[in-house]
Amino acid sequence: MYLHFFGEYLALLAMSIPVTKFDPYWHYVNIEYAPWRVLHDVTVVLAGTLINTFLFVIMMLTSYISVKYLK
Repeated sequence: MYLHFFGEYLALLAMSIPVTKFDPYWHYVNIEYAPWRVLHDVTVVLAGTLINTFLFVIMMLTSYISVKYLK
């Protein structure tokens, strides 16, 4: 969850959209920003999903390499 919202935060910074609130709590993350277009919202949601997918692929590759080469 934290990684997802961190990816969204990075996307907002990359698009120069001001983030007015970023409060991480134990069970959720409160993030507030002012999107200018629908494309910005779509990009933010995709960035969070893609960073989660990227981490999953990294963990899969690490697992594969460790099983294959560290026997």
